Amino acid sequence: MANDLFHFQLGGLQCAVIADVNEPLTEAYVSGIFAKDTERMLKIFREWPVPLTFCINILYVETGTERILVDSGGGQADKDLPGHLLDNLRAAGITPETIDTVIISHFHLDHIGGLLDVEGKAVFERARLVVPRLEHDYVMNEQFLATLNPDRAQRLRQTFAVYGGRLIVAPSDAEIAPGICYVGAPGHTPGHSAVLLESQGKRLLHFVDTLHHPIQLNAPDAVPTFDVQPEIAVATRRNTIERAIAENLPVMGYHLPFPGIYAIRQSGPVREWVEGG
Repeated sequence: MANDLFHFQLGGLQCAVIADVNEPLTEAYVSGIFAKDTERMLKIFREWPVPLTFCINILYVETGTERILVDSGGGQADKDLPGHLLDNLRAAGITPETIDTVIISHFHLDHIGGLLDVEGKAVFERARLVVPRLEHDYVMNEQFLATLNPDRAQRLRQTFAVYGGRLIVAPSDAEIAPGICYVGAPGHTPGHSAVLLESQGKRLLHFVDTLHHPIQLNAPDAVPTFDVQPEIAVATRRNTIERAIAENLPVMGYHLPFPGIYAIRQSGPVREWVEGG
């Protein structure tokens, strides 16, 4: 459990990061995702002072009236990299039926795969499902769905049909719960959205997939293969990094080494991660 659950408090919010996946980050993976910038990114990776991991970090928040998850992990959709969110939730004394709200950042499978069980039923059977309007309008357009692998398109249709009347399509700056709001962070996907938490003067920006790995901090122009709109994604990365530094704003990343919470500091021309925010 030491590497699967991290509790913290943000003002009046009781929070935790729960691991869905926590695996070593390899040279092969870095080469694969930075296919157009392999040499530079491998150099940064090889010079990193400690081993790096590839993670899926799920943010859990108790507001006092709601239990909220940000994204759902991959579930069992990827047989080669199955998620462990539900096991780790239960180990923390949290059951899926007690979740009131699931906030979705974007519609990639490692973020929405955990919404359905192996039988195609809703995992979070009483939760409202909040999704960004720009993402929903882009992905769930039938013309776009027709361009996808049929299995993926069917998975998308099924997921949002199952949640049906509990689906809330929200603007990119919507306040989802008191002190919890979307922040538009386009580029990774057209409707990709970060989530800002604020309570009693404390803040945390969960930038989700704006940066995928620590090695991008001083190479924000390096574009992973997952970014749908590369130029916009680069601008969003730069703006997010600059905001975090200027506002002394702690950040969280969905795929950063567990638990994924850092401050970003500028030291001359070099930016640095500081663990714990």
